[in-house]
Amino acid sequence: IAQPKTYAVPPQCQRKVQELVLPYKGKDGKIEQFVIGKLEPRIAKDELRWRVSPESDAATVDMAIAAFQQMKLGSRGATDVLAVSLSGLDLVGHSRGTGGVEICAQLMGVDQSLARLFAVLDASGVPYAAMLTADHGGHDAPERNNLNAMPDEGRAAIALSAEFAGKTLAKQLNLAESPLVGRATAGDMYLAESVPAERRAEVLAAAVKYYADQTQFVEGVLTRADIEAAPAPSGSPEDWPLASRVRASYDKERSGDFFVMLKPGIHPAPSVMQNFIATHGSVWGYDRRVPILFWWKGVKPFEQPNGVETVDIMPTLASLVGLTVPKDQIDGRCLDVMAGQADNCAGQ
Repeated sequence: IAQPKTYAVPPQCQRKVQELVLPYKGKDGKIEQFVIGKLEPRIAKDELRWRVSPESDAATVDMAIAAFQQMKLGSRGATDVLAVSLSGLDLVGHSRGTGGVEICAQLMGVDQSLARLFAVLDASGVPYAAMLTADHGGHDAPERNNLNAMPDEGRAAIALSAEFAGKTLAKQLNLAESPLVGRATAGDMYLAESVPAERRAEVLAAAVKYYADQTQFVEGVLTRADIEAAPAPSGSPEDWPLASRVRASYDKERSGDFFVMLKPGIHPAPSVMQNFIATHGSVWGYDRRVPILFWWKGVKPFEQPNGVETVDIMPTLASLVGLTVPKDQIDGRCLDVMAGQADNCAGQ
């Protein structure tokens, strides 16, 4: 059996070492302990520990380098796009939190792996532009935030789960079975198909009231009608009202019959689960805002702290390679990422 591989804590991450024991209910119902805030050794053939180690994203970058070299990207007389998803960061964030030494070490590893990728690109002589972003933000485990200046954060009550709420509503409304589908505590909530057509309005009103009454955890509840009546998102995303933020993700054919918004800092999972302690997906800025970085050799750096949108990435990249994108056929706009008077969006 191979010896476990241990990881040294990067100097930048030393201050993040804060071991925290989280109790959780195991499969047999027994209360067990899950420890976060330390770097675990990776055991050979232990897939999960490998995936939450700096090695996982490094392996992805290795494959990206191989793809670049073997496919001769950028050397075939046309613009090529190499998209790389470093999803190890996501798994570490969910299973170990977004504020601990584990995610810090993973980020330091990503820096080193990207340096390797850029060194290969530089050596090839192929001109390239790099764009870095993320698909969502995230929030740390409330248990750690409770220790670090945020005592009011917590987890949603089990009473908010569709399973629990559905049983309560079935009893209250004298229904043969639960009128709610699923197990979630927030977000899109669905009425069951078994609810008779003539009672759906009554059941919807009762369900909305049930969740709205959970004021310790719930910020607000919106029905389909509320969402469809909300102003369409416009202007800076930072200034969108909550109803418009929900509408931005609304799909008439797929979205729920009502939408539950938890208060800031309330985690939708009622309890800790092993390897799942933090998540994302709320209407709040910590989940919605992500960094967007454009870079190429010789670019003059500047920072723009005001909000733009991820749909702006595609037309911006198109402008850098001289591709005109019809504005009436896409969401988003070209971002002028050249400092000063120069404008990469001219002519777009």
